[in-house]
Amino acid sequence: MNDRVLYGAVATAWQPPTMPPVTNERGLPESLIDLQRTLNAAAEEARSRGSSREEWRPWVEAAAAVENAFAEHAAAVGVSVDELRSAVEKAARTA
Repeated sequence: MNDRVLYGAVATAWQPPTMPPVTNERGLPESLIDLQRTLNAAAEEARSRGSSREEWRPWVEAAAAVENAFAEHAAAVGVSVDELRSAVEKAARTA
């Protein structure tokens, strides 16, 4: 996976909380679930390539973008970031 493609996908997939999000049956924004799936794929890619800092840099950058998206959405809807992250991670694994 190209590093720029990965980061670009993360940066452009998230919808700001001011827009009505498309949600799943649990009420979680699909955009956050898609971001988590992209992040999971980036981690898998990095693990398959090695453990150097350079191999993990795209994942670290993507993780920061995902964390910011979680924090903004959690603040907008009044839930804890940890609660939101846990629910999104579970949804990303099970769907």
